[in-house]
Amino acid sequence: MPAYPSDEMGEADALDEYVFGDWKDDQGFIPTLDRANELLERFARSSRRFEVIYASQADRYDAGCVPTTENFRFLGFDVASGTPFWSIVADLPRELLFVATRLNENGLLDQIRDAKEYLAAYHASDLADDSPFLRIWDVYLVQ
Repeated sequence: MPAYPSDEMGEADALDEYVFGDWKDDQGFIPTLDRANELLERFARSSRRFEVIYASQADRYDAGCVPTTENFRFLGFDVASGTPFWSIVADLPRELLFVATRLNENGLLDQIRDAKEYLAAYHASDLADDSPFLRIWDVYLVQ
């Protein structure tokens, strides 16, 4: 989702509806693919291109195995909090730059062991004191 409020033409109404409407469940997710696609259609007038992304906690199952249709393309692993989904992979701290060499073309980690190692290093650093509860997420593009 774009930052709220958006300065982009064609996004303001859709973004207002997303932020103040009943699109998200208690965990901040859009609960069904149908609802995600419906919201995606509301952004059709935007000059920017949006996509539907599916994310699930990697420790809830064998990572990389949940989506069972060809409509899901694995993008990688992220290390992020729950709502509002702040990512320590996207906001890579200078103190932990070793992980930068392991990022794929999507800016995510290909291997769950790299995500686990990075999360452990983050928790062992001085940065973890003020951090939200972090989890490892499988991230997929819905095609």
